[in-house]
Amino acid sequence: MKKLMSKQLVSVLMALAVFWMVGASPADAQIRVAAIGCDCAHRAAKQAIDSGDIAGTFTHLDAWGFNALSVDDLRANFDVLIFTWVSSPSINADWNTRLLPYMALGGGIIFEDPGNIFDLAPGVTASWYGSYASSTVSATIPGLTDGITSNFVNNHVRFTAWDPALMPFLTLKGHTTGLAGTFGAGRIVLTGPDQHYHGLRGGADPEGNQYNLMVNEILWVTEASPSYEPAPPSSEPVEDPDVRTQGFWKRVCARPHPSGEHENLPVYVGCVNATATFMDVHNAYAICDRLNPTPKKKRGKSSGKKGEQAEAQFMALLLNVCSGRVETSNCVNDPDLGETTVGDVVMVIDELLSNSLRTFEDCVHAQAFADRINNGLTLVPCP
Repeated sequence: MKKLMSKQLVSVLMALAVFWMVGASPADAQIRVAAIGCDCAHRAAKQAIDSGDIAGTFTHLDAWGFNALSVDDLRANFDVLIFTWVSSPSINADWNTRLLPYMALGGGIIFEDPGNIFDLAPGVTASWYGSYASSTVSATIPGLTDGITSNFVNNHVRFTAWDPALMPFLTLKGHTTGLAGTFGAGRIVLTGPDQHYHGLRGGADPEGNQYNLMVNEILWVTEASPSYEPAPPSSEPVEDPDVRTQGFWKRVCARPHPSGEHENLPVYVGCVNATATFMDVHNAYAICDRLNPTPKKKRGKSSGKKGEQAEAQFMALLLNVCSGRVETSNCVNDPDLGETTVGDVVMVIDELLSNSLRTFEDCVHAQAFADRINNGLTLVPCP
């Protein structure tokens, strides 16, 4: 096991460092996209990320997950927010307290949700306008309308008044159905056509055209975004680690918890997703799913039940780290790994569990390493 640990100096710690430390601008790093509300139909933004047309990550947030995050949390974790078609009216997309402050921090917004248009006041006045006619590209906005034709599946919203910072670029029968503008360090695009729902990569128009607009929108709203610089976390060991067991985190998942951690789960998605083992985790529901071993689902890896149990313990360990209950620099004295740190143990476990050819013995080791830290058995004071 010592040899294994020495090999792994590049994986999780570096990935976690990218998540926690100062964010790079989208021009230099991956664009982190979050879709809020109904993640339905073609999911064009996810297609763009999965295909590599846009270098980035895609996360889905439901209403409670989005509402639980502060503006600072949203900007620290996401470069683009997409408010999608027919989403819950309980989403808090208030213009003055949520959208403008997010853009002030350099965030980009794509709004195509007719269910929450009243949140846009006083910046924008909008109303429902359903039509199967196609909007027309009525103005050229470099980078946004490049290659876009007047070919859309349908329309859901018209805009009747707006802040002078916004420019109309789509119209339908005399009504404005597309706006775009810059507010401080951030940008916003608002449309009646819903690209995330209808856009289809490689599809014939109008779906293909709407996919192209979705890609343009993501790139355009992040084009002028400066790097976001949250206060860097402490790299010092936690003096009195407050690690919690897998059972604690399962209870957190089940319902609102006195610790407040239930509401924090969406914040931890990017941190957990930085590992190779959980790179397919894109929302709080997926975190909770992996905390509960499901032996019948092998998720494409060997080892069955023991693998699921090991992943659940590893998820609990990552949540302890991501929540700051223990730092990667905290010291560990493990009976198998010897004197090391939490961060090195995380790297060892990630290599073991992300291997598609992992063995039963690999999973036994990984589960034990994580379980001993989660129960505080191997945490020791640093010299």
